[in-house]
Amino acid sequence: MHAIVEWMLSRKIFIARMGIFAIALLLTLISRDFTITVFSFNLAGGIKVYHILWAFVLTEMILVLIPKLDHFIGCGKIYEKNYAPKAYTLTALNEYTRKFDRRAIYAALVWATALAGIWFFRLEKYWVIMSAIFFYFLDQLFVNLWCPFQSWIVRNRCCATCRIYNWGFAIIVSPLIFIKSFWTYSLVAMGVVILIQWEVLHRKYPERFSEISNAMLSCKNCNDRCNNYAQ
Repeated sequence: MHAIVEWMLSRKIFIARMGIFAIALLLTLISRDFTITVFSFNLAGGIKVYHILWAFVLTEMILVLIPKLDHFIGCGKIYEKNYAPKAYTLTALNEYTRKFDRRAIYAALVWATALAGIWFFRLEKYWVIMSAIFFYFLDQLFVNLWCPFQSWIVRNRCCATCRIYNWGFAIIVSPLIFIKSFWTYSLVAMGVVILIQWEVLHRKYPERFSEISNAMLSCKNCNDRCNNYAQ
């Protein structure tokens, strides 16, 4: 039952993000000025459409930091509640950790290259925001359908064992660093907090992140069915 709930929740998130991206793309194809008008539309009391989107994304990010509300093993393996010890050798764990740390560096280089491209081409504010919305959609596309990081770069077995799973929000909001605003910087700051939490706990508790040492990441014990394509 728990696995079904997770699968349904993941699909709902995917559909919601796809809807946001589809609307943004459709509006852009109609008219960039019209898109700006829609996202800046005053709903009530000075609250605009983009304020609602900001609150929606920020809430998603905050939920990741609350163990009781973190329902997916991929991001939740950082917490003790998702760690079930099994027999392993320290040598095997260290080798596993070093291997995926190297691959994480390759993923970071891809991320840095994408940001460098945004900076190099001096994208206008509008297109920077559209880039972030596109990344926002891709994040769930990778989880639910197919992930190039899994297949080509990090080469993890599935999302449950992904070394960079919680990098997602930091990657999504990182283009917004080029826009000076409270609304953008607050999202970037929260993305950095999630990234730091992930890396600090990975350094402190590497056994929670490895299928060698954490029985919860084994297929027979894993409740995460959001990425069956990978299993």
